[in-house]
Amino acid sequence: MPIRELINDRLQCCSPEMNVFEATRVMKRYDVGCVVIVEDGKPVGIVTDRDIVLRCVSEGLDLVDTHLSDIMSTKVQVAHKGFGLQGALRLMRNHKVSRVPVVDQNGRVVSIFSTVDMIDHPFIRAVA
Repeated sequence: MPIRELINDRLQCCSPEMNVFEATRVMKRYDVGCVVIVEDGKPVGIVTDRDIVLRCVSEGLDLVDTHLSDIMSTKVQVAHKGFGLQGALRLMRNHKVSRVPVVDQNGRVVSIFSTVDMIDHPFIRAVA
């Protein structure tokens, strides 16, 4: 099964210059656990709610003075829209991540795939 059948439309992108406080507002507004950091539509980083807690809050950093570029993970693993479910899950397991941006043939972010997307899919629910 290609992951394009499982991905959702909950992708939220931010720029590296955005501050952490603004990113938390985006996450709250759209009820998402991460934002993909993009430049020219291509992923350069990812910030999760966990990253904010561990790299910013627990360090006593100011949410307004800290930019996403200061705390983002820069080794972003991506999946392509044509990836099969097994390939995407293998990528996620090998890199110990639960979310991967999905890119098109030009490397531009089009969606995000998460383990929650897989679990929430009607086909998976039917067999579970």
